Amino acid sequence: MKRALLLLCLLTFFVYAEAQSSKENKKLVNIIKTDSKYYYGESTDCENIDECNNIALDALMENIEHNFKANIIYISNDDTDEWISKVFNTFQKIISTGSDQIIVDDNHILRYIKKEEFIEICNERERNIHFYLKEAYDKEQQMMTGDALKYYYWSALLCLSHPNGNEIRCIDPETNSKVPAYKWIVNHINDMLNGINIVPNKYNKNDDVIELVFTNNGDYVSNLSYQYYDGQSMRPMKVNNGKSQIQLKNKDIDKIDIRIDTEFRNEAENFDRTVFSVMTTLNKQIHMTGANKTVNIEKLKVTKEQTHEYQREDLKEKQENTNNLIGEYAVDEKKYIKSMETIEKALRNKRIEDARNCFSAEGYDMLQRLARFGNMSVIGLPQYKFLHFNNEVICRSITMQFDFKNNAGFSEDVVFRFDDSTGLVTSIAFRLTDMTEFDILGKKQWDERSRLTLINFLEDYQTAYALKRIDYLDQIFSDDALIIVGRVMQRRKLVDGVYYKDESFIELNQKTKAEYIKSLSRAFNSREYINLKFRDTNFIQAANGENLFGVQIKQEYYSSTYSDVGYLFLIVDLRKELPCIHVRTWQPNKTKIEDLINLNNFRFN
Repeated sequence: MKRALLLLCLLTFFVYAEAQSSKENKKLVNIIKTDSKYYYGESTDCENIDECNNIALDALMENIEHNFKANIIYISNDDTDEWISKVFNTFQKIISTGSDQIIVDDNHILRYIKKEEFIEICNERERNIHFYLKEAYDKEQQMMTGDALKYYYWSALLCLSHPNGNEIRCIDPETNSKVPAYKWIVNHINDMLNGINIVPNKYNKNDDVIELVFTNNGDYVSNLSYQYYDGQSMRPMKVNNGKSQIQLKNKDIDKIDIRIDTEFRNEAENFDRTVFSVMTTLNKQIHMTGANKTVNIEKLKVTKEQTHEYQREDLKEKQENTNNLIGEYAVDEKKYIKSMETIEKALRNKRIEDARNCFSAEGYDMLQRLARFGNMSVIGLPQYKFLHFNNEVICRSITMQFDFKNNAGFSEDVVFRFDDSTGLVTSIAFRLTDMTEFDILGKKQWDERSRLTLINFLEDYQTAYALKRIDYLDQIFSDDALIIVGRVMQRRKLVDGVYYKDESFIELNQKTKAEYIKSLSRAFNSREYINLKFRDTNFIQAANGENLFGVQIKQEYYSSTYSDVGYLFLIVDLRKELPCIHVRTWQPNKTKIEDLINLNNFRFN
């Protein structure tokens, strides 16, 4: 009897509490609906709470659309009202997580957001526009033309999706004056596209393979994505260090139609979900008149490989300094040229076993991994350079193309390293880009050997990911390595029927070496390829550590299913034969410079 009475009391209490909560929420709803500081959307008489929530969210978006004073960019003859709705709907996912919610009962929900909060959301989009503009300008200066086009396009797209896109201004670098951002960006993209020149080369008379050389004002462009017509269909490709190789399915065609990618939809899906959401919601690609190219191959003759020299004065000086430094380590090629000719022939014939005697066991294992990396082929006619460094003879390099079943192909310059005592190739590496080499070798405050050692290490590190050498990565991380992985998080919580939002934040997770290696193994097994690119390198030597370096790099991570850009920091011990990583951290690309982890965050005993 007592237990029944207690249950009845508890039930009565909960019913009373629920009624009180509902009463308070109704009062709060009325306050918000009469307060001019809010946008709101309401739903009643729904079948379930999910339906109510969706109706309330749609009503909230409609309220914002009809009451926000906008100055939208129009680019076509589409229905004006429909276009306005599309622009505001690009914020729907953000509003769905950024707005608050009051659940009065199962069939009554109010979604609301402060007007000043929506303005701040718009301001954040404008900040992203300027962020991508800066990224684009930096990439353009580094001759990373593809990346520059990508970031310029994304900034233009965000202008297009901004309710006040017509009011956004940017700085014209030539005049140093403020100009309408969208118009300037689109014109600049077309200027860049019009400045891209594509020259076809052919090295074998009867071959259906053609090398395309992409330049901008005479200088190689990199990270450029394009599609070409092979006589049957359009095929995706990428350009690295100015070179790309294509294969024609129809030898009788006399021209190649090329479409240079500016949208980078796949990368947006993996890298920036906001940009991708804008793309899919607007469903309107910005037309770029200079993106379509035609390459005439009707009278194409067999040509010889030519040494490329940069034309821009600052790049010409950096190239000369690099060549001079490397020239100091040059060695007589006679001892190694025969091996390289054997290797090159084996690679061209896709019979790597023919070059087995040129490799050590470990070197040949890397060659086999290289053969599995993608459908590989040699581009052009290599012009070998040999230099002696750290008991090795380094051969630079053979340019190779890697094609994939489901992804765009791309090229890499492959470096071969000989043991100077045995004359065998003991390792293979993807060479760093010209710009990254220029960046490292240009840091004259460090001695030459330290700079070359760092180049060797970074080449090995990025190649280990490409060739999925989990064994090598397991060896070079110390057992007690500090490994920190960063990611962006967002929380929401429910209290008394009201959802409260928290700001997004960066969560840094520490992993053990075993956890990190296991995570890498899963990535290696699930992705067709992984390709790392390093930019903006900086390194400093520990005050009391000989050959102990803090290395800060901007890393671009590309794979078949995922892409990101962020800052990588490593503490690398180069005192022994095999490098040892004691610290590895990663932070998102938008991390403020002053918040980046560096050597000063650590103390050495």
